[in-house]
Amino acid sequence: ALDRHEADGTLDHPDYVEATRVFYERHVCRITPMPEDFVDSEAQMLADPTVYHTMNGPNEFHVVGTGRDWTIIDRLPQIEVPTLVVAGEFDEATPETWAPFVERIPGARSHVFAGASHCTHLEMPDVFRGV
Repeated sequence: ALDRHEADGTLDHPDYVEATRVFYERHVCRITPMPEDFVDSEAQMLADPTVYHTMNGPNEFHVVGTGRDWTIIDRLPQIEVPTLVVAGEFDEATPETWAPFVERIPGARSHVFAGASHCTHLEMPDVFRGV
């Protein structure tokens, strides 16, 4: 449904909206109902989507905005501070996305939170802070 409606430009179709909701529940925040912090952030973006839609696009995974081809990968070796790259087991940010940060930032460490998605800090805040 996601691929079909993105290709057709029918992002307001009920099937696309539903598929987006399922994606978010699996890969963005796995808490039901969504935590108030997440709901508030989403509400702010919806109230004025100018920046998000310009830079990103309509949602987390259909990136068609100005940030689509932006990268900082070539500058990562310049980072000179301790760096921890975190991700969730079911994160929308796949290892292919975050691995270059671990590989190219000198001394960077990584941690993948079992059972979590992108909003690990909301899903398991105590474990997240502990790491």
